[in-house]
Parts: sequence; structure tokens; C-alpha cells
Amino acid sequence: MSAWSFYISTLVVYFAVDLLSGVAINVQYGYAGVVNLALIVFQSFGAYIAAATTLGPGTGAGAFQQYIFGANLPYPIPLLLATLGGAALAAVVGLFSLRRMRRDYQGAVLLIVSLIALQVVTGDVPLFNGSNGLTGVPKPLGWLNLGLQSYQWAYAVWSSSSQALSTPVSATSRGLTGAARCGRCATRRTPPSRSVSTRPC
Repeated sequence: MSAWSFYISTLVVYFAVDLLSGVAINVQYGYAGVVNLALIVFQSFGAYIAAATTLGPGTGAGAFQQYIFGANLPYPIPLLLATLGGAALAAVVGLFSLRRMRRDYQGAVLLIVSLIALQVVTGDVPLFNGSNGLTGVPKPLGWLNLGLQSYQWAYAVWSSSSQALSTPVSATSRGLTGAARCGRCATRRTPPSRSVSTRPC
């Protein structure tokens, strides 16, 4: 039964993480209209920062892999740094990818960014251990001092709670964007005597 419990809790964690990714895509494309084909780049960048700031120096247990930073910070500081790092990278990429252009061009630009990022990370092994990625990352909830089985379910509950908390943010974004769209539609539907566009939404 313990094997089934471990398997189910792992599926719950994966499902919650995938739902968070789905909410992110929905906010960006469904509400903001951004065709972000480089979403995984920002997620991976944050994950690498969180890993590289908790693994400690590369001369310790992680001596078999290469990475930068090598800090040993306690949670939730690595999560905050991961958020800031992903936001900073998104701001830099947004400087040239969020310019006024057709959506298919925007998607192509972001796809190219993701391909360039893949080549950089896999080609420069000392950066984040190349295509092998990083392993041995300390448990985010390690301070609970739980066994493997109990920790799996605690992490599953934690990841599911993060997904539940993201739902109000998604709903708020939808409400604000919907109100803005209604305002634009009302403006567009004014009589043509007023020099504004009457193109329907």
C-alpha cells in the first residue's frame, strides 16, 4: 500500500504543478493576449536559481555536478529569489518581445528565445550542469522532519494549496481584463459621428 500511496501522492504533485502552469498560460494568453511560447524558460530559470541557491558549494555532496552560486540558503528565500529571477528575465525578454507586432510574430520571437536558452544551458555545462540538470536539491519542507511517505503527502498538500491560492488571482485578472474589454467595446460602438472606430469586438 505504501507504493500506491507514494505513486498517488507523486501524481497529485505533478497535477498541481501542471495546473499552475495552465493558470499561467491562461493569464498570459487568455487574458493578456501574449503568445508566450517561452513560458518554460522562465519557469526553468526560477527552478535553477532555487536549486543553485540551496545546493551549497559545488565541492560538497554536489561535487559530481557543476553550477553557479552554490549558496545554502534556507527556504523560502530560494523561492523568493527564483520569483525575482524569473520576473527579471521576463522583463528583459519583454523589452523586445512585447512590442507591437502580430501575435504569430510574437510567438515566433518567444519560441526563438526558448531555443536560444536551450542551446545556452546545454552548451555551457558549468552554468547549470548542461542537459543533465541539477539533482540532490534539499527538500523545501525539510524542517518538518517527516518520513518519505509523510513528506510526499505534505508536499502534495502544499503544492495543491498553491494551486488553490492561484485561482483567485486568475479570477481577478479575468475580471479586470473583462472590464477593460467592455470599456473598449463601448467606445467602439459609439455613433460614427464621433471620430472613433466602430469595429465590433
